[in-house]
This record gives sequence, structure tokens and C-alpha cells, in this order.
Amino acid sequence: MASPLFPRAHALALALLVGLGPTLKARADPHSLLASPHNLLETRLLRSAGGWTALLLLALAVAALPLCRPTAGAVGRAAARWAVGAALGRGAPCWLGDALDAATGRCWARGVIHGGTLLLPYSDPQSCRSHGHRWEGFGVSPQAFALVHCGLGLAEEVGALGVLLRSPSPIAPSLMGPPSPMAPPPPSVGPPWQEEPIEEPKRPGTALSLLFLLNVALILLWHFLLAVTLTYRHDWPRNAAGAAIGWASWAITYRCWYRYPWSPGPPGLGLPAP
Repeated sequence: MASPLFPRAHALALALLVGLGPTLKARADPHSLLASPHNLLETRLLRSAGGWTALLLLALAVAALPLCRPTAGAVGRAAARWAVGAALGRGAPCWLGDALDAATGRCWARGVIHGGTLLLPYSDPQSCRSHGHRWEGFGVSPQAFALVHCGLGLAEEVGALGVLLRSPSPIAPSLMGPPSPMAPPPPSVGPPWQEEPIEEPKRPGTALSLLFLLNVALILLWHFLLAVTLTYRHDWPRNAAGAAIGWASWAITYRCWYRYPWSPGPPGLGLPAP
């Protein structure tokens, strides 16, 4: 995850998974436990995907503070990125989903199938439903959006911390280069056995490594639940539209906006280089 190519490879893998949606739906087992929308994974995790993502990522960030020693600006930028992600997670599927539903939908009399009488006077969902009729339009899958949005954002943030966890560096390295062979030795302040030991590089503790692995496991879990959504929930165009909106929110923020100086900045900005 510390490779600079990982974010794009991860986004491509999710796109390939979404592209396999029709194949997964064709091989779906209607008797599986995952076929029920009331299974434990969806009721406890999927409905609050953003909350679980923020909780585990915040725990990892707090545990990494002694190792990373971020500046106040880095902490503020991370908080700004999380606020933007939360706003997109709550607003994007509602705004774009409602806009698509209103632009592509039609109002039908209750109990009338397609090909029946089209109620032309009602051209928006609110007025149609308020008069007791049925509005049918193209909506996006909120589950597919949440899983793609949370998975891509979490991978970006965790990958930046993974660089420090993989390559710890010594504390306060020398900036003057190696000593010259002609330079006199430094004066000794005491016997050799009383010299201060050289400080070893700081390495992540067990708790920090465990939290990092939990975040990686959560990314894999979101991938698994995305496959379940593609197999058992909604039709493929709705799932593809929700995943596309989640992918677009990641591309606009992490791949474009966060690279400008007036943005919250990319993950890892302000942290010590490994």
C-alpha cells in the first residue's frame, strides 16, 4: 500500500469488480445467507460504512501520532479532508441521485403497469407522490456509492501512513554529511563505558500495527460487500451509477483538487519523510 501506484491500481480493481456485476448476478444463489438484505454484515456495517471508516481511521491516526510527529498544519489538513469526505458521503448520492431520478422518471397511476396512462401533469417526484401516485425513475445505488467512496478514501489515507510504518527512520539524522577523515575526534567527556548509547530508530508498536491491519481488513471487507451488492442488490445500471459517482468523488478530490496549494492537501503532507 506504500507504493505510489497503489491508489490508481486500487481504483482500477474496483472498476473491474463493478464491470463483473452482470456475471455475479447471473451466478447468484437465491438461498444464500447474503441474499437477504437483513443479514448481519449489511445491517451492522453497510448502513454505517462512513462511520466505521472514520472510526478505524481516527484510531489509527491517533495511535500513529508518537511515530509521525505531525505538525499542526498536517493535523488540520487531515481533519479538512475527512470533513470533505463526510460531506460528499452524505450529499453526493442525495443530490445527484435525486437529480437523476427527477430527470429520468415518470409518474404512473398506482396499480398501472408500464404502457398504462401516463400522468403528464405531475413532472416531479414530490407532486406525484403527494397525490398518491407512483414515480419511477433511474436512481443510483447508495450502497455501491458508499462502498466505493469509503474504500478509495480509506486506501489513500492508510497508504500514506503505511510508508512510515514500513520504513522507520532514525531520530534526528545528521544534516552535515559524514565526518572528514582529517577532522580531530570529538573530545571525550568520560570513559568509553559511560558514553550514551546510540538511539535506535522508532518502530511501530503492536497496537499501531494491529490498527493498521484492521484498516486494511476493512478495505477488503468493503470490497466483499461491494461484490455482494452487485450480486443481490438493485440492477446493474443502478449499481454502476452509484459506483461511478463514488469513483468520481475520489478522482475530483484526491487525484485533482488535493494537489493544489489552496486545498487540504494530499495524505502525508506535513509528515516526516521515511
